Amino acid sequence: MKTTLTILLSLLFSLALSAQTDIVQNIKGQVIDTDTGLPLIGANVQLLNEEATIGTSTDVDGYYTLNDLPVGRYSLMCTYLGYKQQQFSNMLLTSGKELIINFSLSEQVILDEVTITATKETNAKVDELATISIQSFDSEVASRYAGSRNDVARMAAGFAGVSANDDSRNDIVIRGNSPAGLLWKLDGIDIPNPSHFGALGATGGPVSMLNNNLLDNSLFMTGAFPAIYGNALSGVFDLSLRKGNKDKHEFTAQVGFNGVELGAEGPFSKKSSASYLINYRYSVVDLVSKLGSAAEGTGTGNAIPRYQDLSFKVNVPTSKAGVFTLIGLAGNSGIDFLAEELDPENPGLFSQGNQNLRYQSNMGITALTNKHYYSNKTFGKASLAFSRAGVQTKLDTLTLALEEVPIYRDDSFQDRIRLAYDVKHKWNTQHSLMAGVNANQMSFTFKDSTRLADSSFRSLRDFSGSANLFQAYAQWQYKPSDKWVINTGIFSQLFDLNNTYSVEPRINARYEISPSIAATAGLGRHSKLQDFQLYLLQTEQADGSFLNTNKDLEMTRSDQAMIGLDFYLSRGWSLKTEAYYQSLSNVPIERDSSWYSAINEGADFGIPSVDSLVNGGTGTNYGVELTLEKAFVKGFYMLATASFFDSKYTASDQIERSTAFDNGYVANVLTGKEFTISNKFSIATDIKLTTAGGRRYTPIDLELSEQQGTAVFDRDRILDAQFDDYRRIDIKLTLRHNMKRASQEWSVDLQNAFNNQNIFSQSYDAETNSINNTYQLGRYPVINYKITF
Repeated sequence: MKTTLTILLSLLFSLALSAQTDIVQNIKGQVIDTDTGLPLIGANVQLLNEEATIGTSTDVDGYYTLNDLPVGRYSLMCTYLGYKQQQFSNMLLTSGKELIINFSLSEQVILDEVTITATKETNAKVDELATISIQSFDSEVASRYAGSRNDVARMAAGFAGVSANDDSRNDIVIRGNSPAGLLWKLDGIDIPNPSHFGALGATGGPVSMLNNNLLDNSLFMTGAFPAIYGNALSGVFDLSLRKGNKDKHEFTAQVGFNGVELGAEGPFSKKSSASYLINYRYSVVDLVSKLGSAAEGTGTGNAIPRYQDLSFKVNVPTSKAGVFTLIGLAGNSGIDFLAEELDPENPGLFSQGNQNLRYQSNMGITALTNKHYYSNKTFGKASLAFSRAGVQTKLDTLTLALEEVPIYRDDSFQDRIRLAYDVKHKWNTQHSLMAGVNANQMSFTFKDSTRLADSSFRSLRDFSGSANLFQAYAQWQYKPSDKWVINTGIFSQLFDLNNTYSVEPRINARYEISPSIAATAGLGRHSKLQDFQLYLLQTEQADGSFLNTNKDLEMTRSDQAMIGLDFYLSRGWSLKTEAYYQSLSNVPIERDSSWYSAINEGADFGIPSVDSLVNGGTGTNYGVELTLEKAFVKGFYMLATASFFDSKYTASDQIERSTAFDNGYVANVLTGKEFTISNKFSIATDIKLTTAGGRRYTPIDLELSEQQGTAVFDRDRILDAQFDDYRRIDIKLTLRHNMKRASQEWSVDLQNAFNNQNIFSQSYDAETNSINNTYQLGRYPVINYKITF
């Protein structure tokens, strides 16, 4: 590590000596009406805090350009008569890529004279949808935080209400809920788990397929989300891919923890505004292994993670048929944990000394959308999407002669075809309505089996068929004045596998008590289907036939309520407080008295495999959250969050217990400082400090384990024990270099910089009759290099 820092500092010093004249680049974008999406002609865009007034106006298509600006950070404000102004602060302009900043302005309810005042930054997309428990972020924010590994899910672990004390995966626990309750959306389309090595039905994995370089302004919601979102209990990631540059071809090359990648974007021709954006990535660990190096530090021991992915977006505006958009995201991955290659000194988090595990997964999504206008107040959007996710698993145990004995096999996949239509109408400055319907045909091929004690195999799932999911929503926004925003709506869905349905009312509101204080509230019902593999689990009957005893399970419900206060302090500081209560019902549990509840699914890597369940379980989550934030101003930012929560469940034995996600608390401090050496060079330091309650677990009964020669858990203490608190500090150093036609970025992100030993799990060693701890990742440097040109 010292060598790496020395090289970086020496490089910075030598490059600084070569600083020459100013290097320039362009800022451009489009200004649109938030409600209709139509361009605003003649809107004023101005640079703030500049010695001379620099600004421009939008053209007939709402586009603006500020040419030949020296590289660096800029704050911009957009104003338009009758609309609320919008501001973006400290946006980074580099030499290798034009900076595109799009403004979305909301019309004022009461037409007042527009004045230029110091105001908080706003995101019109946030105001349009929700007023509480929502965060917006862009590509730079998603890449800025230490410890995030350029992964939006790991980035979100710094937000209030989010726990992620598992270094091996990017699953996130929101307010004590299972990670399985999270909904992923990409450009408005529901997508499968966008992670490499992810299981069917899961929402996370070790490596994300999503590429930060392609993200536009996106949203993350942690509760009581609006009516346009459904089939989710805990939260929503609503991600948007940015459009490619319509005027200029630009390229990106990057190598780091997530892989070796190449990206390109630009126009199809000079005569149209159509553009493309594409990025390909391949596992850097796999490439390095081919050169003879080991995979140390990844948490996989000597096993080599193999993966690749492709992302793209094509945007084609037309004069009469509206805008056509084609997006795609696809990836495949594989890894082999082989006992004969196990290093006792570096076993990894997943290896077993007497087993061979071979695992492969794949996911793909493509969608075509068309946005068209009926009038200047009404538009519609039609979309057609196809997705597939699949896994292949082979688990074998080894004899003393190192012969493989099959233990488990899985070869499963699921497809989804989605046809949707959404419409939005704006009556006036106070009233607007969004509504939509979609039909989803889900096709399943589930085939897995496990070895029994008598050496026979039992089929767990053997199904090939389809089912349909129909969803509809309507959301009305009412603004009594510029101080009020009220969103009310209803979401409904019908699943024809077992003809279960839900009707879910939602409401959220925001009231500005004063220019520096706002009150927020949200209330709503949310429902989610069970894991499809749980529905189709087989139970063997007395006559040897099989029956899907979980097929008639209803959806799990979560009724959520929350209130909050937002304080906008001076000099870019803000304080947000929220309190929430969630009541879960219809949770699958066993018919007979038992501790089992599906509320805990997602706590490990297993597939739900408990049969004969009924919807009798309940759960509660409640807590308070604090967020203190300093916006990025003069090269400094800070985000401090603290969450205190309680998560309990009751199963068929009627005993209330902590859920697997009841860590109790989580706190983060993320801060950083950027130093500008010259117009060519800058260096940034970022730090993340995390402390959280330890993982819940069921203790091993050592005496019974010795008698039986295998791990026996204390069933009187289900999830009653807790590992020591999770603590970790990540430190990131970034160097940026602007050249005449390209920009470079080097970064070293030292994960768990002080090598804190956080317990991951426990296991029983029959040879020594002892309980051994497996620890999460130790100190691990993530080195990244990127060039844009």
